[in-house]
Amino acid sequence: MYYEAFLAALARNQRLGLSDFLPPAKSAMQQQWLTSQAVEELPYIIHYALGPLNAAQLSAQCIALHYRLAPVVKRWLRCEVYYTVGWVDFEAGGHYFYCDEAYLQQLLTKGTPDPKVKLHAWLTLPSMEIIDITFSTTLAKGDFAADLSLNVLARRADALVGMAYRPMLLGADFLYRAGFVQAH
Repeated sequence: MYYEAFLAALARNQRLGLSDFLPPAKSAMQQQWLTSQAVEELPYIIHYALGPLNAAQLSAQCIALHYRLAPVVKRWLRCEVYYTVGWVDFEAGGHYFYCDEAYLQQLLTKGTPDPKVKLHAWLTLPSMEIIDITFSTTLAKGDFAADLSLNVLARRADALVGMAYRPMLLGADFLYRAGFVQAH
């Protein structure tokens, strides 16, 4: 389940010397921040945080866009928002943006010379609900169904059918240490 993978990502943060977080209480998983009203408001929150975006601006921009979106979602929902790095697994086959701990360690050690790295980013709430504003557009750009374009995924991670998000690291510390983001 997603919560166990989330806890494993926290442990991985520690092993790699990245920021440590307290895990959300199990009781937080009973909370629902992404209510139907919140899901209706989400496109406006995204527009407020990032401005108007088309498919080309969303595709393959998960790292930067979710980094910019995280503090806005935190203020809006009034809850902790975990910037999450990992990959996506499909039941029908295929691991999208697959990354393992060795690859993440390599990025931390050598940096990121290639802007098209093999990893994905999204936001996780304490309830294990996730927000991903880029994945469907990235899939659509990769010769998958074009009707996926501009869809935002916002739901409980364990409620997904046919796919699973696999968190590997949490927090923006990885982005700074691997050179994705420059410190101010």
